[in-house]
Amino acid sequence: MKILIFNSLYAPNVVGGAEKSTQLLAEGLKAKGWQPVIVSTADHEEIGKVNGIKYYLKTPNLYWICDAKKQPPYKKPVWHIIDAYNPFIKKSLKPIIEKEKPEIIHTNNLTGFSVAIWKAAQNNNIPVVHTTRDHYLLCPKTTMYKDNKKKL
Repeated sequence: MKILIFNSLYAPNVVGGAEKSTQLLAEGLKAKGWQPVIVSTADHEEIGKVNGIKYYLKTPNLYWICDAKKQPPYKKPVWHIIDAYNPFIKKSLKPIIEKEKPEIIHTNNLTGFSVAIWKAAQNNNIPVVHTTRDHYLLCPKTTMYKDNKKKL
Protein backbone atom coordinates (compact mmCIF):
# COMPACT_ATOMS: atom_id res chain seq x y z
CA MET A 1 0.00 0.00 0.00
CA LYS A 2 1.36 3.40 -0.96
CA ILE A 3 0.94 6.20 1.58
CA LEU A 4 1.74 9.82 0.81
CA ILE A 5 2.91 11.34 4.10
CA PHE A 6 2.95 15.13 4.50
CA ASN A 7 4.84 16.90 7.26
CA SER A 8 6.09 20.48 7.27
CA LEU A 9 9.67 19.33 7.84
CA TYR A 10 11.56 16.08 7.47
CA ALA A 11 15.21 15.01 7.74
CA PRO A 12 17.62 16.65 7.33
CA ASN A 13 15.43 19.63 8.32
CA VAL A 14 14.68 18.56 11.89
CA VAL A 15 13.48 21.07 14.47
CA GLY A 16 11.47 18.94 16.88
CA GLY A 17 9.70 15.74 17.67
CA ALA A 18 7.18 15.82 14.81
CA GLU A 19 9.92 15.38 12.24
CA LYS A 20 11.51 12.55 14.21
CA SER A 21 8.26 10.69 14.85
CA THR A 22 7.15 11.11 11.22
CA GLN A 23 10.46 9.63 10.09
CA LEU A 24 10.08 6.72 12.54
CA LEU A 25 6.56 6.13 11.21
CA ALA A 26 7.71 6.18 7.57
CA GLU A 27 10.65 3.87 8.23
CA GLY A 28 8.44 1.53 10.25
CA LEU A 29 5.86 1.36 7.45
CA LYS A 30 8.62 0.67 4.92
CA ALA A 31 10.02 -2.12 7.13
CA LYS A 32 6.54 -3.73 7.10
CA GLY A 33 6.47 -3.71 3.29
CA TRP A 34 4.35 -0.60 2.76
CA GLN A 35 5.41 2.22 0.44
CA PRO A 36 5.64 5.53 2.29
CA VAL A 37 6.38 8.62 0.20
CA ILE A 38 7.31 11.71 2.19
CA VAL A 39 6.48 15.27 1.12
CA SER A 40 7.82 18.21 3.10
CA THR A 41 8.46 21.91 2.59
CA ALA A 42 11.84 23.40 1.72
CA ASP A 43 13.39 26.55 0.36
CA HIS A 44 13.90 24.77 -2.99
CA GLU A 45 12.27 21.99 -5.02
CA GLU A 46 14.01 18.66 -5.19
CA ILE A 47 13.43 14.95 -5.10
CA GLY A 48 15.78 13.52 -2.50
CA LYS A 49 16.13 10.32 -0.63
CA VAL A 50 16.19 9.81 3.10
CA ASN A 51 15.74 6.08 3.64
CA GLY A 52 13.27 6.01 0.75
CA ILE A 53 11.48 8.45 -1.51
CA LYS A 54 11.22 12.07 -0.47
CA TYR A 55 9.93 15.22 -2.13
CA TYR A 56 10.92 18.68 -1.02
CA LEU A 57 8.43 21.33 -2.18
CA LYS A 58 9.33 24.99 -2.34
CA THR A 59 6.78 26.77 -0.22
CA PRO A 60 4.55 28.91 -2.46
CA ASN A 61 4.31 31.69 0.09
CA LEU A 62 6.32 34.76 1.08
CA TYR A 63 9.04 32.65 2.72
CA TRP A 64 9.87 29.14 3.90
CA ILE A 65 8.80 28.33 7.48
CA CYS A 66 12.41 27.81 8.63
CA ASP A 67 13.14 31.41 7.62
CA ALA A 68 10.27 32.88 9.68
CA LYS A 69 12.46 34.29 12.46
CA LYS A 70 14.52 36.25 9.92
CA GLN A 71 11.44 37.94 8.42
CA PRO A 72 10.18 41.43 9.24
CA PRO A 73 7.02 41.45 11.40
CA TYR A 74 4.82 42.97 8.67
CA LYS A 75 5.21 39.85 6.47
CA LYS A 76 4.00 37.37 9.10
CA PRO A 77 0.25 38.17 9.06
CA VAL A 78 0.20 38.00 5.25
CA TRP A 79 2.10 34.70 5.35
CA HIS A 80 -0.48 33.26 7.78
CA ILE A 81 -3.41 34.46 5.65
CA ILE A 82 -1.96 32.66 2.63
CA ASP A 83 -1.16 29.58 4.73
CA ALA A 84 -4.71 29.28 6.07
CA TYR A 85 -5.71 27.90 2.66
CA ASN A 86 -2.86 28.11 0.19
CA PRO A 87 -4.32 27.79 -3.32
CA PHE A 88 -0.82 27.93 -4.83
CA ILE A 89 0.25 24.61 -3.29
CA LYS A 90 -2.24 22.70 -5.44
CA LYS A 91 -0.03 23.19 -8.51
CA SER A 92 2.84 21.43 -6.72
CA LEU A 93 0.67 18.65 -5.25
CA LYS A 94 -1.09 17.61 -8.45
CA PRO A 95 1.91 16.03 -10.25
CA ILE A 96 3.03 14.21 -7.10
CA ILE A 97 -0.43 12.73 -6.51
CA GLU A 98 -0.73 11.76 -10.19
CA LYS A 99 2.73 10.16 -10.27
CA GLU A 100 2.60 8.35 -6.93
CA LYS A 101 -1.07 7.30 -6.98
CA PRO A 102 -1.31 6.87 -3.20
CA GLU A 103 -4.04 4.82 -1.60
CA ILE A 104 -3.94 6.98 1.54
CA ILE A 105 -2.74 10.49 2.33
CA HIS A 106 -1.43 10.93 5.86
CA THR A 107 -1.05 14.54 6.99
CA ASN A 108 0.83 15.69 10.05
CA ASN A 109 2.04 19.25 10.58
CA LEU A 110 0.43 21.35 7.86
CA THR A 111 2.42 24.57 8.26
CA GLY A 112 3.55 25.57 4.79
CA PHE A 113 1.06 23.25 3.06
CA SER A 114 -2.28 24.36 4.53
CA VAL A 115 -5.45 22.32 4.49
CA ALA A 116 -5.41 22.54 0.68
CA ILE A 117 -3.90 19.04 0.85
CA TRP A 118 -7.22 17.75 2.13
CA LYS A 119 -9.08 19.28 -0.81
CA ALA A 120 -6.56 17.76 -3.25
CA ALA A 121 -7.14 14.36 -1.61
CA GLN A 122 -10.91 14.79 -1.82
CA ASN A 123 -10.66 15.76 -5.51
CA ASN A 124 -8.76 12.53 -6.15
CA ASN A 125 -10.96 10.31 -3.93
CA ILE A 126 -8.05 9.50 -1.61
CA PRO A 127 -8.83 8.98 2.08
CA VAL A 128 -6.97 11.17 4.57
CA VAL A 129 -5.59 10.28 7.98
CA HIS A 130 -4.42 13.26 10.03
CA THR A 131 -2.15 13.04 13.06
CA THR A 132 -2.31 16.16 15.21
CA ARG A 133 1.26 16.91 16.22
CA ASP A 134 0.80 20.57 17.17
CA HIS A 135 -1.94 23.18 17.63
CA TYR A 136 -1.40 24.94 14.30
CA LEU A 137 -4.95 24.35 13.10
CA LEU A 138 -6.17 26.19 16.22
CA CYS A 139 -3.36 28.68 16.82
CA PRO A 140 -0.91 30.15 14.27
CA LYS A 141 1.87 30.18 16.89
CA THR A 142 1.04 26.51 17.66
CA THR A 143 1.54 27.16 21.38
CA MET A 144 -1.99 28.03 22.54
CA TYR A 145 -0.41 30.82 24.57
CA LYS A 146 -0.79 34.58 24.27
CA ASP A 147 1.15 37.01 26.45
CA ASN A 148 2.57 34.03 28.37
CA LYS A 149 -0.94 32.87 29.34
CA LYS A 150 -2.87 29.83 28.18
CA LYS A 151 -5.51 30.66 25.57
CA LEU A 152 -7.85 27.85 26.62
